Amino acid sequence: MLAYLNLRRRLDHLPRDFKMGSRTTGITVVSMLIVIFAIGFVASTFPTGGNILTIIFYNVGGIVIFLGFAWWKYSKYVKGLTVEEKRIEASPASDAS
Repeated sequence: MLAYLNLRRRLDHLPRDFKMGSRTTGITVVSMLIVIFAIGFVASTFPTGGNILTIIFYNVGGIVIFLGFAWWKYSKYVKGLTVEEKRIEASPASDAS
């Protein structure tokens, strides 16, 4: 939704297959959807009747464990690459052949 909002704000002149009404209508609708999503996200993150510290610990702990595991596995993957594979991996995707 943020990408669509940015597209309508800055690049509305570009031709494309689908536009949600006029520029103002598209920006208004997507802004309302972003607000609704943000309220729902905050409300579901902190449910009523729960201990706030437990909820924060659970959410932050889950993110730390998930990202830590992914970082650990990616580090092992990078260490296992040869010099040629590292060069290919570091090059931009558009230059890969």
